[in-house]
Amino acid sequence: MLKPKKLSLMSGGVALLFGNVGYTFFSLISGIIISRIFGPEGRGIFALYFTTVSMLFLCSNAGVNTAAVYFMSNGDNTSREVLSNSLGFGLLVTPLATLILFIICPFTSNYWNGIPMWLLVLLGPTVFLTYAQNAFNRIHAGLFLTQYTSTTRLLQGVSRLGIVLCLVCVFKLGITGALLAIVGEMFIASSAGVYLAMQHIKVKISFNFRLIYKFIKYGIQFWLFMLLANTMLIMGIYFLRYFKDSDSVGIFAVGKNLAWFLQMIPDAWVILLLPLIARDKENKSHSYTMQICRNGLLALFLCGAILAIIAPFVVPFIYGKEFSGSVIVMWIAIPGLVIMHVYRTLAVDFSGRKMQIYPIIASFLGLITVVGLNFILIPSKEFYGGYIGASISLLCASLVMSLTLMFIYKIKWNIKIRDLLLVTVDDLKQYHKKTIQLKNKIQSYLSKGNN
Repeated sequence: MLKPKKLSLMSGGVALLFGNVGYTFFSLISGIIISRIFGPEGRGIFALYFTTVSMLFLCSNAGVNTAAVYFMSNGDNTSREVLSNSLGFGLLVTPLATLILFIICPFTSNYWNGIPMWLLVLLGPTVFLTYAQNAFNRIHAGLFLTQYTSTTRLLQGVSRLGIVLCLVCVFKLGITGALLAIVGEMFIASSAGVYLAMQHIKVKISFNFRLIYKFIKYGIQFWLFMLLANTMLIMGIYFLRYFKDSDSVGIFAVGKNLAWFLQMIPDAWVILLLPLIARDKENKSHSYTMQICRNGLLALFLCGAILAIIAPFVVPFIYGKEFSGSVIVMWIAIPGLVIMHVYRTLAVDFSGRKMQIYPIIASFLGLITVVGLNFILIPSKEFYGGYIGASISLLCASLVMSLTLMFIYKIKWNIKIRDLLLVTVDDLKQYHKKTIQLKNKIQSYLSKGNN
């Protein structure tokens, strides 16, 4: 078995960022192709299928993958034990979650118009592949082998684009080909995860129910607030599908997804926060959390401002004039998704300390906010109705979640709010130091090339 090199927090975050950027880029190109060919309606059907896969995954994983990383990081279990039993749990619950979905909303329901029945049948296997890929990515990130996580993310984005080009543009399979790209990308990415994990872990599917119970006992709380938070993020799609039409879903999905791409920057380091906090058995270390929170906010603020400025020119150009409404969605959603970084960072910190009750409270308040406002705003025929109402609801819910958790964190640990939100002089000195180091590396590389 190989012993791959573990990366540091900085280099590991850079590796994850590279994978996230690659996945985002190729997914963006795929989305542009689908939007250009099929318009808002086809983009809405694609968003519905992809979102359903994501929701089924969220409903079925019960936080087991995160719990596996926690118990592996604090030394309770080996990477082989946690990965093998995580996969076993996924094999049991993902078909069950899919079955429950189709009991609630049968194949014959008009809700699934535009999606072939055989693709609905493939939802179950696709959800398990999504679960498996998440398990591999989390274990590799927990081991600080983020080069593996980055590779599978990048391969997932490339696969989606390749399949879309092949099935949609070459073989002319229409929206069916686009939906097949979702199935195909998950198959390829999870297969890559198996291969990479087998290089250093003897992976097999196991059913140690005592261990799985321990995972569920911890993970169910993490799962609950993640389910509530992610449901809050995508609730607008389901309300728009019910009250409006596929066009509104497509416009909202494009704007929200473009704004959400900002999160790939701090996410690269937030993912690595859980194993760091899990090793802090005395609950004394908060420096990593505050550093990731404030520096991530700065990056999001700058990138969000740039994205908001260029959106009116870029979005209609690459997606078409039919998606001009997505610009308004972005303008409304960006501030909320920027501050959402505070919630995501602090939620991981609390989880690493086995205090998931606080993120649960914050995410529950956020979900109540988004559901209540969606009921009021989306059906309205005023200017704030439809996808604009869905965007306002998302903004308000993001603020509620982030501010709630921020003040709980302040009270619990007696830290200063400014240390969470504003970069310090030491941060600026670190930026300067890293810039000089990067400049010297580039100069050294160029000098070797000239010689």
